[in-house]
Amino acid sequence: ENYASALIAMASIFLFNRILNKNMPIKQKIIYIIIFITNILAVALSGSRAALIATLISIFFSFIFVFSKKITFKKIAKLLIVIISIFVVGNKIIDYIPSWTFNRYFNNNYADSSNTNRLLMWKNGIDGVANNPVFGYSIRIFDKIPEYSSINGFKIPDRVPAHQTYIDLMLYSGIIGFIFFIIFMISIFKIFLKKDNKIYLPMIFVFIFITNIIGAERSVFMWNNLIIFTLISNNLKKKKIEQSF
Repeated sequence: ENYASALIAMASIFLFNRILNKNMPIKQKIIYIIIFITNILAVALSGSRAALIATLISIFFSFIFVFSKKITFKKIAKLLIVIISIFVVGNKIIDYIPSWTFNRYFNNNYADSSNTNRLLMWKNGIDGVANNPVFGYSIRIFDKIPEYSSINGFKIPDRVPAHQTYIDLMLYSGIIGFIFFIIFMISIFKIFLKKDNKIYLPMIFVFIFITNIIGAERSVFMWNNLIIFTLISNNLKKKKIEQSF
C-alpha cells in the first residue's frame, strides 16, 4: 500500500497543478477535480501516512505558489471550495473508513513500532556508512547475505539495508557513487528552480519526502518519477530554446 499510495500521491499533485494553473473548459476541470478527490481518498484509505502528509503539504505549497503570482477573487474562491470540500468530505469519510485505517491515523501515535524500527534502521544504516564510507558494500551484496548477518560490524536487517533511499544508496555505492547520483539529480531538478517553473516544486517535495520515508521503493517510485521529471525538464528546456529564437 505504501508503494501504490506514493505513486497516487505524485499523480495527484501533478493533476492538482494542472487544475490550478491551466485554463481548461469547466467540464474538463470538474472531471479533473473529481479524479483528484478520488486520488486523495485512495491515499488516505491506504494508511500510508508518509504519502498523505506529503500530499497535504504539497497541496498547501501549490496554493502558495499560485497566490504568490497575484491574488484574485477566482483564486480565493478556489481555495475556499477546496477547504470546504476537504472538511465536508473528510467529516463524512471518517464515519466509514475501516477501523485499521482509523487507528493508524488517529489512535496510533507517530512513535509506534513501525516508526521506531525505521529510526533504528536509519541509525544502523548510518553506522554502516561510517564503517565503509568511500566505496560502500556494492549494489547486490545484501541479496546474498542471510537476514541479520553482519559485514564489518554493520548489521544487515533485511534486503532494505536502512529503509531510507539515500542512506541505502550510500551503503550500496559509497560516498563517491552517492556524489555522482546527487549531480545527476541536480541536473534534472535545476530547471525547476526558475521562476516560471516553480509550480513543479510541490511534486519534487513529494518525491524527496517519500523517498526519505519509504524504503525499498527505488524501482517502484523513485526511478519512474525521475524519468517523468526528466521528460518534463527536457520539455521545459526545449521551450526555452524555442523562445530564444
